[in-house]
Amino acid sequence: MAAMVCLISTFIFVSCNWSEMYSGSKIYEIKMTSKELIDRIKRLKEREPDLNVWSTRQDGALYNLDKVSFTYYHLFYFNLKVAGKDAIGMIVVDSRNNLPVILKFHVITYSKNLGDWVRIKELPRKERKEVVAAFEKQILNRILRNY
Repeated sequence: MAAMVCLISTFIFVSCNWSEMYSGSKIYEIKMTSKELIDRIKRLKEREPDLNVWSTRQDGALYNLDKVSFTYYHLFYFNLKVAGKDAIGMIVVDSRNNLPVILKFHVITYSKNLGDWVRIKELPRKERKEVVAAFEKQILNRILRNY
């Protein structure tokens, strides 16, 4: 069965933490389980390491920014190109959701020092369209293909 993506125009939040912590996101409902989606994201990032975002610890060691937050929020960071500029985007997947799963394209930054994050819905309209189009083409469509 092919995965399908639908924009959710109205969404009832399952918990207060989810709505408060990750509000302002572009929301997608994806017709697969959260486990399947998380596995596809991990496979994509393994096969295409240039998408990964790395930082340096105080001891100088490199680490991948992807993590699980509060036990069930999976945070994934991706390198993107938006209108010719390097950017970093973050998506959130709640592993408690089963079928369909909710994917939130939450924030973006153009800063190499990982500061100045802006929620997707707080971007000016023209820029938001460019950012969302870049995310869908460079990341989301690749996740939903054969990964």
